[in-house]
Amino acid sequence: NMGIQFMSDKTMKGAFKSNFITATAAYHVPLNMKGDQSLGVGLSASYGSRKIDFTNLSTETQFTNGGFDPTLPNGEIALENMKPYATVGAGLLYTYNNREEGTFFDFGAAVYHLNKPQQTILYDQNEYVPTRVAAQATLIPHSSKQLQHSTLTWQKNTPVTWTMLQVL
Repeated sequence: NMGIQFMSDKTMKGAFKSNFITATAAYHVPLNMKGDQSLGVGLSASYGSRKIDFTNLSTETQFTNGGFDPTLPNGEIALENMKPYATVGAGLLYTYNNREEGTFFDFGAAVYHLNKPQQTILYDQNEYVPTRVAAQATLIPHSSKQLQHSTLTWQKNTPVTWTMLQVL
């Protein structure tokens, strides 16, 4: 499987702009002759840019004795250009799907920003996009009475870690 994703976002009345393109590829390998188990491997590569347009923002330098003057420069020109960056990610997915019994289970894990690309508006060599790690598991056990579906998701994105359990 292959895919391409485009994303464009503007916030703060267009002052903060993000544009990304991501290409993904995945391949699933059967693990047995029955075909009810497989291992999937996925890779992604992204190219992104973020810009801050300070002409759409106001700062204290535009306040004068006569009041606020939006025609004055805001003094933030040096911070307008962030360099674009490229980033890569990878993931694995194990799947068990017994169609005869009606049982499904999968477990996957992925790592994003493996190369820790630099992303800064202040040209600080120590500022980078942190590596994000995610894992998920899904279980749909065989039940003749009703469909039961459980999903566990975990993610760590420095400094935030969260876990979610969903049972239907």
